[in-house]
Amino acid sequence: PGEGWFFYWKTSPALWEEKIKSCLSRYLICPIFWGHHVISEGQFDFGENIPEANLKRLVDLAQTHGKEVVFFLPLGPAPFLPNGGVPSSFSRYFSLNERELVLCAVDSDGHVNKMVSFFDHRIFHAYSTFIATLGQYFESNGIEANVFGVESYYYEEDEIRDYMEDYSKVFEEAFTRYLSESSNREKVDELKKIESDPEKIRVLAKINFSNSIKDLYQGLVE
Repeated sequence: PGEGWFFYWKTSPALWEEKIKSCLSRYLICPIFWGHHVISEGQFDFGENIPEANLKRLVDLAQTHGKEVVFFLPLGPAPFLPNGGVPSSFSRYFSLNERELVLCAVDSDGHVNKMVSFFDHRIFHAYSTFIATLGQYFESNGIEANVFGVESYYYEEDEIRDYMEDYSKVFEEAFTRYLSESSNREKVDELKKIESDPEKIRVLAKINFSNSIKDLYQGLVE
């Protein structure tokens, strides 16, 4: 709270103004929780029925009290959001780490948030619909606030690891589809020119694939 983070879905709207006024920072950092705005598949709420989802009111209150809202929009699993930010209705496949354990994080309230795999094509299409709707909502309501795409990382044994990193069956299936496309097979052939070890070639191809998916999510948000 001292850094200005504001999790709007956790606080009763009746208390928003009081909390915003007491914020020491001039910035109000608001992570956008995709899962909180979902009513049903393809249907979203931004305050029509769920008061805690009214981002327009949040921005107006902040500006009234001289605060600048900065929205954080996750570009992948976010450790500070339930299911990594994904709606529970889509939380079918979880990301796995190298030890084949579900990738998860403990948030500031002590809750264990499991990371849903962003390599599931259902997640990508649902996220795409949400982003388009969010953009229309901002435009139609004249919301002027900075929106930053956020990638999340963590430390493990002195290494920086990406929460997008995934060793699940979903990732492997998506990677296999990626390799089946002729343009991507050509990329693998290029890797063979600089690397002879088949296993290293596969690792490099997976990195290229992961980066291409991350680029797709970033493109949606842009």
